[in-house]
Amino acid sequence: DWSSDVCSSDLPRSDAGASTDRARSCSFCTRERGPPMDSPKESIASASDELALARSRYAERAWEQAFRHYFAAARDPETPCVLELDDLEHAAMAAALTGRDAEFLDALERAHAAALAGKEPQRAARAALWSIMRLVALGEKARASGWLARLRRLAETAGPGSLEHCYLQVPLAFAALAEDEFERAEGIARAALALADVLA
Repeated sequence: DWSSDVCSSDLPRSDAGASTDRARSCSFCTRERGPPMDSPKESIASASDELALARSRYAERAWEQAFRHYFAAARDPETPCVLELDDLEHAAMAAALTGRDAEFLDALERAHAAALAGKEPQRAARAALWSIMRLVALGEKARASGWLARLRRLAETAGPGSLEHCYLQVPLAFAALAEDEFERAEGIARAALALADVLA
């Protein structure tokens, strides 16, 4: 049951030394890990130029170019990690739409942290939800359970009538389905839909 496992990725870095993924730095923003698939060559443009191009290409739905420019902006040797929360969310989406799972998950983790730092728990919860669903699809149940714990804490803090609580119901419903508990899954899904209607 991935919904109840404990994952080292949800622990503070000092307690998660056994996790290879957590030991390595974010592939989206540093040079400590190898480049993603089809990563761009070293750019001569400044980070601000790359970021402007990334935003423009994202608005045009040119996902491949948007990803490349976001990646170049984040890895600029002089001003790395310049991406704001909106940019991190957009970079994650561009990575997802171009088949880059590792960069998608890295950008989501940074977006989650940025949202928490900016006191935007709903966006932090959304990043957690996206991470859970993708990790489950990839079969990485332990990492997914770590993200589920993060999402659960946000939902508990926000309360039962919150958007965070609504987000939490999605992985819980899928977990019930995986256990062949169809009635419980339906009940969770119906409750989530009712709450979503109220929040809309």
